[in-house]
Amino acid sequence: MNALVDFWKDMFKWNYTATRKQYWIPTIVYSILFNILFYSTGIAIVGTSYLDFTNVNPFTMIIGLIMFIAQITLTARRLHDTNRSAAWILIGLIPIIGWIILVVMLCQPSNIVDTRNYSEQLNQSSQNTIHFEKM
Repeated sequence: MNALVDFWKDMFKWNYTATRKQYWIPTIVYSILFNILFYSTGIAIVGTSYLDFTNVNPFTMIIGLIMFIAQITLTARRLHDTNRSAAWILIGLIPIIGWIILVVMLCQPSNIVDTRNYSEQLNQSSQNTIHFEKM
């Protein structure tokens, strides 16, 4: 349950890390829920494409956009956990081979030594704040 809460809580945090559990639980659960929503609204049954905006349900489109943004940031955090750049997401644009490579990267275990140093660098940069004293 914590992985699902973290999914929404860290939706716009690009520079953090996500473990395999934090990545795969929300990915699977929300994929199933969105597909249920997709089929229940009739978009898949009618055959309306997302590129044809004449009969699109705005609710489904907004939910889909929010889920897309959250999933992209979650994938970036998972790649950071394996000590890779978020730019590796772009390999998913290559059909079949790119998808396989990306899934293999996302399934790899955390790189504990490098991830700890990476997280410490990120946390130190956010702790460098200016404190004002009262006079």
